[in-house]
Amino acid sequence: MPDHGSPSGQLLFNLVLKPTADLLRNISLKWEGRGETMKRKTNKKDSLGVQPYLGAAGKLVTFPKQRTIFTQGDSGDSVFYLKDGVVKLSLTNETGKEAVIALLGAGDFLGEGCISSGAPKRMTTATTMAPTTAVKIKKDEMVRVLHEQKEFADRFMSYMLKRSVRIEADLVDQL
Repeated sequence: MPDHGSPSGQLLFNLVLKPTADLLRNISLKWEGRGETMKRKTNKKDSLGVQPYLGAAGKLVTFPKQRTIFTQGDSGDSVFYLKDGVVKLSLTNETGKEAVIALLGAGDFLGEGCISSGAPKRMTTATTMAPTTAVKIKKDEMVRVLHEQKEFADRFMSYMLKRSVRIEADLVDQL
């Protein structure tokens, strides 16, 4: 058994990193072999109905496969709303071990931590797993829309809570 530095490092490896690496290996094979698998994952197309609220609030950006959108520790100045593609959210500990937090697709947000006054730095790294299109919304603009559009704020809050519960459930499944 490899040495992962500490009992907590070994626990992280056994519970999160190894199963996640195995899962990603399987997903990668499906993605390379079957386009329909990825398409089904990424075909949510504004499932929250937030596009009308964002309007001209953001700028459309595209990223090729395997492009880093932002890196853990970067200053956060924008939120991204995914129009299509797949993005891997991961974090790396001080010894360089990576844990995948989530795979996000069309209709998902990422980088939302920047709107919190207590989180000026990115907590995760976001890397595209497929060509990706997103709406990049500056922090101040996102805060303005959240304050002015109550229905959007309600949908965004509901989305964030559901995603948090889903990530926690995925973590529990790894135990």
